[in-house]
This record gives sequence, structure tokens and C-alpha cells, in this order.
Amino acid sequence: MIAPGTVIQGTLRVCGDLRMAGSVRGQINADGKVVIAPEGRLEGDLEASCADVAGFVQGAIRAERVVLRATARVAGQVLMQRLVIEEGAQFEGECHRLEVHVVDGAESSPELA
Repeated sequence: MIAPGTVIQGTLRVCGDLRMAGSVRGQINADGKVVIAPEGRLEGDLEASCADVAGFVQGAIRAERVVLRATARVAGQVLMQRLVIEEGAQFEGECHRLEVHVVDGAESSPELA
């Protein structure tokens, strides 16, 4: 959890899930789900298995599933397999669907479609 009022600058590597209500200036890499609360702010790139955004993101988002909540404000590139945008969300940028390749029964890293 990154509490409201907290400011982190740099690269954040997370094993598991993260809920962010503070600010990060840099990059977030998470193995699990990242939730950016309405008061949360990310100025940098986000890579996670799932990104649930209700706050502000300026940068690239790369995740299997991306949800932009009604209060979200996102400016940048979104790379995902599944995308949900609620009414009221603000998104300025471009999005690309990631393809997952199966090699010998195992999934390899997603690539741009």
C-alpha cells in the first residue's frame, strides 16, 4: 500500500499486489494486480498482470487486463489483452492489443498484435 501523501521517486518492483493512493514518479513493475486509487498519481510506466486505474497515469501501461474506472485520467500508451473503460474515464493516447504465444504448452511473453 502506498498511502495518500506518500511520494516515491524511482523504480518500484513489487512481488504481489499493490494499492496506490499516493504518488510515484518512475516505474512500477508488479507480478500481481496494481490498483491506482482516485487520489493516486503515477508519472511513469506501469507493468503488471492487471492494472485497475481510478486515478492519474501519465506513461505507458502494460498488463494482461486494464480497467480504466470512471474517475481515471490516463495519458499515454496502453498495451493489454483485455481493456475495460468505464463511462467518464479520460484516455488520451493509443492502445494496442498484446498477443500471447503458446510454445510447447507454455505461454511466452506477450507481444504486440
